[in-house]
Amino acid sequence: MYTDKEIQEFEFKRKLSSRKRRIVAFTIDHFIIISILMTIIFSIIGFDNASQLDVFKKLGSLVFVFILAIVLYLIKDGYNGTSIGKWIMGIKIRRMDDLEKAPSFGQTVVRNLLIVIWPIEFIYFASNEKKQRIGDVLAKTVVIKSEKKSPVGLRIGTIISLGLTVCFFLFFFVISTLKQSDAYKASIMAIENNPEILEETGGIEGYGFFMSGQVNYTNDYGEAAFDISVNGKLKDVSVKAYLTKESDGDWVVQELQNYNE
Repeated sequence: MYTDKEIQEFEFKRKLSSRKRRIVAFTIDHFIIISILMTIIFSIIGFDNASQLDVFKKLGSLVFVFILAIVLYLIKDGYNGTSIGKWIMGIKIRRMDDLEKAPSFGQTVVRNLLIVIWPIEFIYFASNEKKQRIGDVLAKTVVIKSEKKSPVGLRIGTIISLGLTVCFFLFFFVISTLKQSDAYKASIMAIENNPEILEETGGIEGYGFFMSGQVNYTNDYGEAAFDISVNGKLKDVSVKAYLTKESDGDWVVQELQNYNE
């Protein structure tokens, strides 16, 4: 015959989230946060070689990104004790003294502060009987299974949508950043001053958004290559530009080849 205390202990353990679910939720949350931050960093830094002055100008922006990363992590569980990753995995944070109540915003912040000692946190989490992190102990919280899980299809759809959205924004910012580089601008200037391209297109009206290219540096020597779609009044053409850059010099177009699309 079980005592009331033993029954309560059994029910408590039955409600606890598995460690696997929590690790997967943790991974999803970090993937989302890191993707957001990488997108912002790409848009700030770009791919071109910045001067020392430019680096100092951008340093403030990077400090902002670092602060944003901390804020995003601290508040990720602030809504009803559930982050996107936890919602997808069907788990949630609850108060240790009342599993029916979500922790306060302050409790979730305190709980996530301890991520700075994540190796110790993980060891404690892996060995703790109640599957708590040190942050859980300090915040007096525990992670349990959600009684009403969202449909599997909805959760899978959310994961796919998040992945596609992140890929889209990364792709968008990579292209936008390449177009902001000095190497790309030098390519455009060379195209607009090239008699053959001007004659073949009948005059340039604009450039396609989608393009491919790369900018590489070896010590102070730079190389860049772009495939640029040129929209002309009479005809559209694709132009391949190859550029080089010496130390402290400007980008120089070494080759400009145009070919019909």
